[in-house]
Amino acid sequence: MAASATMTVTVNDVNEAPVFAADTYTGNVAENAIVNENVVTVKATDEDDTDTPAYAITGGNTNDDFKIAASGLIAVAKSLVGKGGDTYTLTVTASDDESPTPLKDDATVTITVTATAAPAVNQPPTFADAMREVAENAAAGSNVGAAVQAADPESDAITYAITGGNTGDVFAIDNNGQITIAQGKSLDHEGTGSYTLTVTATDAAGSNTTVQAAITITVNDVNEAPVFATDAYTRDVPENTAVDVPIGVTVSATDEDDTDTPTYEITGGNTNDDFKIDTNTGVISVAKDLTGK
Repeated sequence: MAASATMTVTVNDVNEAPVFAADTYTGNVAENAIVNENVVTVKATDEDDTDTPAYAITGGNTNDDFKIAASGLIAVAKSLVGKGGDTYTLTVTASDDESPTPLKDDATVTITVTATAAPAVNQPPTFADAMREVAENAAAGSNVGAAVQAADPESDAITYAITGGNTGDVFAIDNNGQITIAQGKSLDHEGTGSYTLTVTATDAAGSNTTVQAAITITVNDVNEAPVFATDAYTRDVPENTAVDVPIGVTVSATDEDDTDTPTYEITGGNTNDDFKIDTNTGVISVAKDLTGK
């Protein structure tokens, strides 16, 4: 005869450590990355049905610059500015939730911080002091010598403005740096013989964009004719007036030129040369006997 029995075998679970999918991970991040920017994700699995690995950075995290989420995502925790070229070798630990002694596995995560180029700093134009000349009788709108020129290292467009020294607003400047006599204005060497203009050159980009130069303009004298105080002089002279006696007429002329002093001569109407004039004073006198005239 035969007999049978039922035997139940229970396979008891043994806690198993979580295991990383890879022993090493690598990531790169720019030094100007914002906080919370993602870098790299690690992944561990646990054969135990009820265990979910928990992640922690357990080594190499200088200054706590990185953090790890429950998902295994490693992200930036603090500003990395100034750390371009640095490399972090992190130890990341995955732990199960068994107690009293959780099981663990470690992985190595190498993160390289790449340097980012500093933004270009706009350089101002260069602009040298200069001298120009113009005749005092130049018409409004006339150019005052060659255009002044500033140079910009980045080849930005440059505009110009007269920002000082332009007494009476007698000068103007265009965006090519050409200085002209302003419309409706005139120059006078005797009034103002020179001007020192402050010209500001401005480039079209960014900050740090202006530079100034002193432009000295010399107003050249132009010879101007002397001018009589009046166009006509009248005098009655007795015929018995003696020779060399002034007749009571002194003509007077002025000359706008600083270095010129008028001299006088009789150039017409002096019949028989009866009169004479002092070339320096303008005093007219009798030169010959006027009897019978």
